[in-house]
Amino acid sequence: MNTKPNPEAIPHLFFLTDATSTKSGKPVQPRLSGTITTLLGLNSTRQQEPPNSFTTALIKAFIKIAFILEPLMPFFATYFLNRQFRSWEKNNLILNHKIRITRTQSFCYDVDIHLVVSTQQIGHIIIESAKSIIKLLVKTAES
Repeated sequence: MNTKPNPEAIPHLFFLTDATSTKSGKPVQPRLSGTITTLLGLNSTRQQEPPNSFTTALIKAFIKIAFILEPLMPFFATYFLNRQFRSWEKNNLILNHKIRITRTQSFCYDVDIHLVVSTQQIGHIIIESAKSIIKLLVKTAES
């Protein structure tokens, strides 16, 4: 009886084949089997095109711009968070808010968010969160 699972029978799981030795005694590298090779395109007969020089130049430019604009991130994050919280205030989801974002070092930030919420608003938030969790659980149970 074959005890090894068939990877094609279970498409959502991926298996590694066993490493076996060849006649020369050297171990063979484990090979991917099942649908992961198809997912990664390893079974594909299509040749990979080399990266376009324009594409690589564009990626390098975006990386340089990201490093140059990184110190401005707290300003932009504060602006967009304030915008979102103001819309929540207009819809009576929160009473008041205060946001402070400080840059501690490169790509590291301290974010302080203070929200003032009433007990009715907390009840509404809890009920809406419970509804969304139940919908998610029902959707995964149906799948």
